[in-house]
Amino acid sequence: MYDVVVVGTGPAGAAAAYVLAKSGKTVAIADKRTLPRSKVCGGLITSHCVEEIENLFGVGIPPDVHVEPPVLTERVIPPSGRRNGFHNPSNQIHNVDRSRFDLWMTSLAVEEGADLLSSHQLAGIEETSDGVVARFQTENGSLELETFCLVGADGVYSTCRRRLFGESTQRTISVVQEYYEDGAVFEDSFYLLFRGDISPIYSYVVPKDGHSVLGLGVHKALGPPADLAFTRLREWLKEEFDYEPGRPVRREGWSIPFGEVAYGTGRALLVGDSGGFCEPFTGEGIFFGVLSAKAAATAILAANGNEEIANLYETMAAPIGQKVTEISEYVLSLTDEERERRIAAKKNKLGQQLGVLAVA
Repeated sequence: MYDVVVVGTGPAGAAAAYVLAKSGKTVAIADKRTLPRSKVCGGLITSHCVEEIENLFGVGIPPDVHVEPPVLTERVIPPSGRRNGFHNPSNQIHNVDRSRFDLWMTSLAVEEGADLLSSHQLAGIEETSDGVVARFQTENGSLELETFCLVGADGVYSTCRRRLFGESTQRTISVVQEYYEDGAVFEDSFYLLFRGDISPIYSYVVPKDGHSVLGLGVHKALGPPADLAFTRLREWLKEEFDYEPGRPVRREGWSIPFGEVAYGTGRALLVGDSGGFCEPFTGEGIFFGVLSAKAAATAILAANGNEEIANLYETMAAPIGQKVTEISEYVLSLTDEERERRIAAKKNKLGQQLGVLAVA
């Protein structure tokens, strides 16, 4: 019997497993695939997230998980164009390969004593008087693990969440990105572009290993479909940067949670995308995922046999959940005029802090 079974080897699952194993708990961290596994993601880690990760693990993010260019600065472009945008060189954003990054984080948990269970597909969850029974399907058949507490960290389409709350409990948006093999066309920056007729969330450009990656958020009820959105984005990039990308060599997409948080129930907790902990304005999931994982681990360590760990966890993670809800509502209410005002205010504030800012 394990003290804790963590389902999922993404950043949230790895962070929870690390904290708990380092605190002396017996921990299993299970995943339906074998690491390293492919992970569709923008692969950007903001400066505040880097600081949180390095403080938690006590080590810096290693160079070998990065891609080129390894560090990006921030460039923000409002609906009126780059002349009214800004470049923020103080926001250092790490550019990583998620398969290598997730493997690194999980390996730190394993070094602290967590057992890594690969090719373990969660099939069921049963709460008992003594804890939780997690049922897995493995390459060698079925397996039951008894545990005091279960932490679901298995992504936006979380099996843990569906087993606890049913099939239709996660509100999402889609992120779609295209890779163009055109070399170093853009500066070493993460370009955030805001225009409502392209995306109600935001669009972006990222240089990554010799490619220019164009991406945008797609909302089912608001904004255009992906094909039309990309056409408009390419036209805007032509106007602003004289950039004509040609044909993409790859298109990929994924879903992210959007504004609906679930903490868990009883002794089964949800962290990261499984619980809906994702920043709605930028789609950043790693930072809120790590914060929710820390809260879950803290609740488990403080539980002292309390059967309703989820209630304790919800109290600790409520500020994160409240922020997710508030930001999602704010994002969907934005007009281009409000986007313009918001970016102008941030530009003025940064200008006071850093001196004259270059245009985006």
